[in-house]
Amino acid sequence: MAKDRFKDSLRRKAKVIWDATNLRSDFRSMIIELAEAYHALVTMVVFLLPEDELLKADQQRQYSVGSQVLRAQIDSYQFPLVNECHRMIVVGVKGKECFRTGFVDDKSIY
Repeated sequence: MAKDRFKDSLRRKAKVIWDATNLRSDFRSMIIELAEAYHALVTMVVFLLPEDELLKADQQRQYSVGSQVLRAQIDSYQFPLVNECHRMIVVGVKGKECFRTGFVDDKSIY
């Protein structure tokens, strides 16, 4: 159902946010390829935090995934390459922008 809504939004040329924990490039490529098939501009916002901060934040969540699951996710994580998307924004600790690259054709990319 989410993919159908995504396609419908792309067909209408609407701005879309796809919020997902895409740890591996093969997971990301499914969404990116679909967006590109509709000639959409793909922006990746990558949140990059130290492992200790991720573990601490998980412990404070109402529905914690647990340190074992989180460490397995960290081990399987493939940092996105800049050629996977049209533009990329990397956000670090306290929401500070660390890096930005790619096409920026308007000011409303967030």
